[in-house]
Amino acid sequence: MHVDVSRTDRNYSQYPVVTNSLEVTDKSDSKTQNTSNTPVNTPALSKPTSTPTPKPQPTELVKNDSDSGNKVDNEKTEDKKQEDEKGTDNESNGVVSSDLIVKNDEDNQNVFSQDGSDEKNDDDYYEEEDKESFTKEALDRAYEIIKKAERDSKKSIVTVSNIHEEIVYLPSYNKITTKKDYFGVALFNTGNSLLLLTKYSNVKSSGRIEVDFGIGNSVAADLYSFDEMLDLCVVEVLTSRLTKEQSEHVTVAMLTTDEVNKYTVGSLAIAHEKYTGFKDMSFEGTITSVDNSKEIKDRVIDFFTLNTINYAKAEGFVFNLDGELLGMIDHSLEDESHQVTTVMSFDSMRWALSKLLSGDKISGLGVTVSNMSDVLRQKANAKTGVFVKEVDKNSNSFDYLVAGDILVAVNSLECSDVHAYVEIMSKFKAGDVVTLTLLREKFPGEYREEEYEIVVQ
Repeated sequence: MHVDVSRTDRNYSQYPVVTNSLEVTDKSDSKTQNTSNTPVNTPALSKPTSTPTPKPQPTELVKNDSDSGNKVDNEKTEDKKQEDEKGTDNESNGVVSSDLIVKNDEDNQNVFSQDGSDEKNDDDYYEEEDKESFTKEALDRAYEIIKKAERDSKKSIVTVSNIHEEIVYLPSYNKITTKKDYFGVALFNTGNSLLLLTKYSNVKSSGRIEVDFGIGNSVAADLYSFDEMLDLCVVEVLTSRLTKEQSEHVTVAMLTTDEVNKYTVGSLAIAHEKYTGFKDMSFEGTITSVDNSKEIKDRVIDFFTLNTINYAKAEGFVFNLDGELLGMIDHSLEDESHQVTTVMSFDSMRWALSKLLSGDKISGLGVTVSNMSDVLRQKANAKTGVFVKEVDKNSNSFDYLVAGDILVAVNSLECSDVHAYVEIMSKFKAGDVVTLTLLREKFPGEYREEEYEIVVQ
């Protein structure tokens, strides 16, 4: 049986977008002010048009008391004028001597802050069209969209239990049963069985596997297929073991479509997480990065991150607002702060999911490859190809390929990058013979083309 998990056409709705462009109106002079980060050219204050009173020249002191009194009064008057002139110049040059600037308008009520900017109420910072984004109806609509996606996506989440029984003979005969619960997601219904995806490490050493659908009793399950390198496995539950309520309760998850890229930075996502010893929880977050990847043998794993707090032992699955499955929570690229959630993207792993759901083993050449650097591409004069980082000593390729080779093509299909190489190799199964075209450095700076036939394993 072959299961195709290729994408299907769907229409997608638009979600409310909040803008940050704001304008306010100055109540004092009715001029529009821009409160965004864009700099505004403000004309400088003009110099006063009146001619300042010239400073008097020193004169002789007179003996007459009345003249002396007039002299003192004149000097005080001139000092007052000089202070007024100095204040006028400071205002024209934008110099402020006091800590708090006060500008008196006709009503003497327009108060400015220390940096000269108006103190406005929050409501003054939004135009009418911006306020529409914050209406109660718009926020309620966005909230309902998120909560509906959370409820719908959670219907495909199940609990996979690893049950291990151990017999202890001392001090007396006793049977100890250990049960550990993990998350799984329903991916395919064959009609006779329901296929669930979970981590292989969760059930690898289990004595038996049981699945809880959230209602009724747990149901016995069997390991269907697995891939140890990806740490993924498929667990099978026969539909004959399910009650009517259990069959109707679970929903098969859908993957994303080709037409719309749902891994863009800034888009919303929902994470259903399970913590050991804690109640299952769901979080809404924003995708913060999408350009993370890790190359392993015959495979490449893409990651994206969410800005939700995550703990070291938490696991689960992530969906978009259309209820489509984006990936599985992973901790490969997380730091000790756990301030982000790392997610293994299923977008570039459809070929692996198809093989697992079909019960096929994921095969390959036993090599780990990476994209070529521009320096290596120029040095080898290679238009296309991937760099061979490592060759498994137990693989069929070990006698033919060496680290440092440039794998150009497989059966004349060009390997433009690591994803193209993985996609090409996914078309073959164990036992197939493929022809590899590669470039090998025979002498320093001199690459020669070679071809080898290798059996896929």
